[in-house]
Amino acid sequence: MSVELSFQAVHRDDSGHGELEMALYRIVSNGASVGELVLRLRSMSATRLYHGDVGYRVREQHRGQGYAAAALRQLPPIALKFGFTELWFTCAPDNVASRKTLERAGAAHLETIQVPQETQVDQQIPQTMLRYRLIIAPTLKERCSHCTATQS
Repeated sequence: MSVELSFQAVHRDDSGHGELEMALYRIVSNGASVGELVLRLRSMSATRLYHGDVGYRVREQHRGQGYAAAALRQLPPIALKFGFTELWFTCAPDNVASRKTLERAGAAHLETIQVPQETQVDQQIPQTMLRYRLIIAPTLKERCSHCTATQS
């Protein structure tokens, strides 16, 4: 399966939850658009905590074919250019498809968080969210600890 991310635009939104800047991409396979992906370039800490750095959607007729995981695997070099060293993702515990997608893309489940009531209502998200992280460029500290561990 050939999947690529096609850049569309950078969108800025300061309409209500603080300033948010996003890079918008189409997920393309064999010349056809099968979904969308958003990389949140700048957002409030609550947005990153409860929504993650990345959002994606695959059109219904293309779901279950691995397009989202393939698109997420294309994202690290793009995110590095924007200064990311890691990417955070969130999903609801009952969203098995997203959980599998994130794991196939190499993200690790790190924690389960409780979302404050006012955030649930205001941003229409569930009471509990799973947080996943994908490290795309080890920090100097991580690289040094790895070097030290292998030299012992």
